[in-house]
Amino acid sequence: MAALDLVFQVDDFQSETGKQRARESTIGWGGCGANAAVAIRRLGGNASLAAHLGADSIGDLVLASLSAQGVFLDQVHRIEGARSPFSSIYVRGDGERQIVSFRDEPLFGHPRFGYLPESCGGVLADTRWMAGLQRAIQLARVKDIPSIIDAEAPAELVELSGASHIAFSRSGLSRISGTHDLQTALRVRTR
Repeated sequence: MAALDLVFQVDDFQSETGKQRARESTIGWGGCGANAAVAIRRLGGNASLAAHLGADSIGDLVLASLSAQGVFLDQVHRIEGARSPFSSIYVRGDGERQIVSFRDEPLFGHPRFGYLPESCGGVLADTRWMAGLQRAIQLARVKDIPSIIDAEAPAELVELSGASHIAFSRSGLSRISGTHDLQTALRVRTR
């Protein structure tokens, strides 16, 4: 997943309609895969991103910012007529956040990527592109490397079962397991 993120630092989240002024803001890349790729590059590694973006100005901004970070983008496909994902993210001083995002579903029905770079030591995928996630798990198994999944609903646990590692946010774990009790949720197993 790659997206454009508009991040606003706010004093608190609003529950009423109206306007709010941010203390600070940034615009740049976002999405689980894009964020991980940039983190790997900043730690001195090589990172290749497989994702779909619309053939639009938002996609142009995402690609330009990821390219500037040194991420390999040869498996990013631009889809004519589709709109690139973007999010507005509100972050409080304590680090808690609220996210409003837009994803154009036609982007995620397109073909999956076909290969992993020769030197690939692991893959990270998320549940927003299930065909890509399944392909990432399959290719990682062939290469005998870790496959890490950033899991969120509406995925089912059985769809993630081939991964070597699954990472959940608290809300993602609650939605997938069907319980808000963390200890119970962590014991839920695939069948």
